[in-house]
Amino acid sequence: MKRFLPLLFILISCVEVKYENPQVPRYNIWLILNNPSDTQYLYFDRVYAPDEEASYGMDGADAIVWSGSDTFRFRFGTLVDSLYYYTSGFVPQVEDTYHLRLITPDSADTFHATTYVPGDFHIVNPADGDTITVGEDSVILIWTSSRGAIMYKIRAVNLAYGFISFFPSASVDTFSTFLLYDTYFPLEGFYDVYVIAYNRDMYDYIMSPSDSNVNIPGAAGVFGGVVSRKVRLYIRVSP
Repeated sequence: MKRFLPLLFILISCVEVKYENPQVPRYNIWLILNNPSDTQYLYFDRVYAPDEEASYGMDGADAIVWSGSDTFRFRFGTLVDSLYYYTSGFVPQVEDTYHLRLITPDSADTFHATTYVPGDFHIVNPADGDTITVGEDSVILIWTSSRGAIMYKIRAVNLAYGFISFFPSASVDTFSTFLLYDTYFPLEGFYDVYVIAYNRDMYDYIMSPSDSNVNIPGAAGVFGGVVSRKVRLYIRVSP
């Protein structure tokens, strides 16, 4: 799951505080349910003015997620990449609907939201364990459709150094030319190549203004769902 968290950090850092705008919410809430991760990460904090020192996560909120009769409570205190998260240990099920309730530390505000997790899918080409020479092999990344997915995000993680492909790549179809470009693979070695199916809430958040809310009334941020699948490849870079 930690491989996915840099994206969450980027989403959080995109919020622009405009105190002259009375519509700016008081709190930031981000929770992206990720299948197949067995730990879910919720970020909660108040909105800070530009001249204030941020705390990078606020303790004391009462946050639960439920689906049907299954309820999951989030607990504060997990530090990842300088941010403090609330976490809960469960795997969101594909094609399921989830509800969020968060009560602020002072009990003055309660936030509710609903989202869903897209359907299962798998990567068809290339196969796990393949070796690809970028610049010579014309390999198209292909996957099956995920029910309820609006967009797919593609990225690569270098296993030796841990860095993530710098340039973003996305598709609204079930294929990508991601593997044709050495821009994504600056070094030879093993990479985990991820295809991440985004639900409607995630898509709307990415396409919305940075200081707006999508599906958590009264708060900045998003309650979304994704399904992540990967293949491990050995990448050679053509000279």
